[in-house]
Order: sequence, then C-alpha cells, then structure tokens
Amino acid sequence: MAKIYWTQDLTLDYLRGLSIGKSGVGKNVFGLTWPDPVWITFEKGLIYAKLHGIQHPVYEVENMEDVRVLFDNPRAVIEKHYGDYPAKSLIFDSVSAMGNTTGVVMDEVMKASTTKIMYPSIQEYGRVTDKMRGFFRLASELPYHVLILANLYTEKDELTGRIEDK
Repeated sequence: MAKIYWTQDLTLDYLRGLSIGKSGVGKNVFGLTWPDPVWITFEKGLIYAKLHGIQHPVYEVENMEDVRVLFDNPRAVIEKHYGDYPAKSLIFDSVSAMGNTTGVVMDEVMKASTTKIMYPSIQEYGRVTDKMRGFFRLASELPYHVLILANLYTEKDELTGRIEDK
C-alpha cells in the first residue's frame, strides 16, 4: 500500500537536482544560487564562477582519477584546494561534456580499448554508459547538495531535415 504523508513531515538531508537546457537558459546561474557551491567542471577554461560579485571555488576535472579522488573523500579535496571554505553544494558542469566523445569518460574507455580504431565501438559506448550510470549513483550518495548540469543540443538530420533536441 502506498505511503501517504504531508510535505511538512518530509525531511531531506541533501537536495539532488538535474538541470538540462540549451546554452544560455540559466543553468549556471541556477547552480550558483545553491548554498556555498563548489563548481566541478568537465569543460576546460572555466577559471572561476561568479555571481553577484562573489567568487566560488572551481575544481577542474582532467581525468576520471580526479573524479574518483573527489568521490572517495570530497571534504579532503575541498580542504586541500580551498582551505576552510564551507562547501555545502557540489555543482557538476557539465555531465554532457563528461560523457561525450571528447570527455573524460570516453578518454578513459578509449585508452583501455584493445582495438585501435579511430572511433568508439558499440561496446565502448556501452562501457561509457556503465561508467556514467556509476557516476550518477555515486553522486547521489555524496554528503552534499548535488546539482548536475547538462546541455541540451539541437541536431538537424541533413537527409530528412528533421530537427531534434538531444
């Protein structure tokens, strides 16, 4: 039987969120409104995140080992890099960049590949999917508020002219 309760009886230790949208819709600004965020970026070149004149820490991920270290002991990583910054939220930007063909997950899968082809095989895409699924599971268990940002891309099929958001 279903459990029925009032929302005022609901207690949450940590918030979890996923924000998906096209570039420029405000995903980053939304992320920066979360309490005491640490920006974890999979995109090169983001030097700092700033909102209303306040600078926030940025952890730039270069490979999957950086992600493993962060997930193993996020408090130690934050203290090592940002001292006593009172991090309460981890903002992952952007999971789209993490898993795409130039992202850190695909890089790791391709390095471990036994085939020496230029493009990933179906099996390698399957391994990327497994790693991404593991990332989401582990992120949901972190003792912080977690927001994952993802870009929504529009693709046009040149043969049919069909336009589709992905």
